[in-house]
Amino acid sequence: MKKCNGQYLINQKGLTLIEVIISFALLSLIMLAVFQFHFFIIVNSKAQAETMETEQNLRQAMGFIEKRLREMDNQTLQYVPAQQTFKSRMKRTDGPGQITVWMDFSGRIRNSLNTWLYHDKTSKTLRVSKNREHNVLHLNIDTVEVEEITPGSLIKITLTSTPDHKGSNDTAVSHSMVMHLNYAQEEAAL
Repeated sequence: MKKCNGQYLINQKGLTLIEVIISFALLSLIMLAVFQFHFFIIVNSKAQAETMETEQNLRQAMGFIEKRLREMDNQTLQYVPAQQTFKSRMKRTDGPGQITVWMDFSGRIRNSLNTWLYHDKTSKTLRVSKNREHNVLHLNIDTVEVEEITPGSLIKITLTSTPDHKGSNDTAVSHSMVMHLNYAQEEAAL
């Protein structure tokens, strides 16, 4: 306070305690809203990146399945619907004669020699086991479903996976492919 002409004047340029408290409260609310918005953006972008990675993994796995099915000999290609398994006789690369090759999408571990592909449901992996080595090709594949659209010629293969993110929208991602193959159906157990 200043004294002017015998009167005390109040300095109007300062802030009161109430004004300081109100300004801090408003600033805190604004900062909280900004931080929540940034946190929301970061969580959503991480979830989208993981979903895109899952989709890419499914596309690569589907390409590998298609390649292996096309490499199998159409003359001897057989499909066992009850076991979701393809088998074919192929010419040996290391000598005369033929070998049987397998692609098993039933979800169980396959210990047969010359298993070009199989899906292991417990570890959620797509694997190769040509010499019982069980090499992992692709991770995080929940299911592989084979559906015969036209028996003996047209099949639909669907791969399903659930992304790893912990968001509230944990939906499964799937990738399907329809292939025209000439194959015989085998009803007997393998």
